[in-house]
Amino acid sequence: MFVTGKERKNLVLAARILGEHVVVKRAKDLKVRDLLLKGRVVIERRALEWLIARFGVDTVARPKKDPMREYEKLLKLL
Repeated sequence: MFVTGKERKNLVLAARILGEHVVVKRAKDLKVRDLLLKGRVVIERRALEWLIARFGVDTVARPKKDPMREYEKLLKLL
């Protein structure tokens, strides 16, 4: 799923070529259910800023540990 700040016709056309599982939505049209049903979500900065302003999130929680470093440590053990 791609979440955009405004309508992007070329992105919509490209998503159609990739298949039915690729979805493009504007931030204004986004629902929580849409996010939960998709495995991966790509959000444009403008769309993320709009969502934060709209729903009043003051700060974004950052993970304490870098998940990629943990993954790399696990790979070394294998």
